[in-house]
Amino acid sequence: MKIDITPVKISAPTPAAKLRMEIYERPLFAVQRANGEICTVDFDPKSLDEFLPNRNVSQVLQDWEDNHQRRILHLKDCLEKGIHPHWERDVETEDGNILKDQDVPLTASQKLFWETELATLRAQSGKLTFVAYVN
Repeated sequence: MKIDITPVKISAPTPAAKLRMEIYERPLFAVQRANGEICTVDFDPKSLDEFLPNRNVSQVLQDWEDNHQRRILHLKDCLEKGIHPHWERDVETEDGNILKDQDVPLTASQKLFWETELATLRAQSGKLTFVAYVN
């Protein structure tokens, strides 16, 4: 990724990150969720450049935020309809026709699982921030 936005400077979150910065004398970058959680690996300048080399940081962050919101909306919709968010099956009708890709109803345990997943996604949603660690 190409750095096209100014990273927010934060204190290195772990002793290992501090040590890596001291030993290799390079900055480290990461992505932080709105709740303060670091949600990526630590990137040094070389690994950041090699990760999605044709994209800018701002584009990637926006894509990740949009994808996160799409997942929330999809899960919410599936839970409201009572269908599994990923599974589909072919169904044979009484007259022998095959209906392709029919929705699969959620079982009670699956519904509970996906409600928990939706709650987790909602807790993680919000603006992503590109950060640079400082000692």
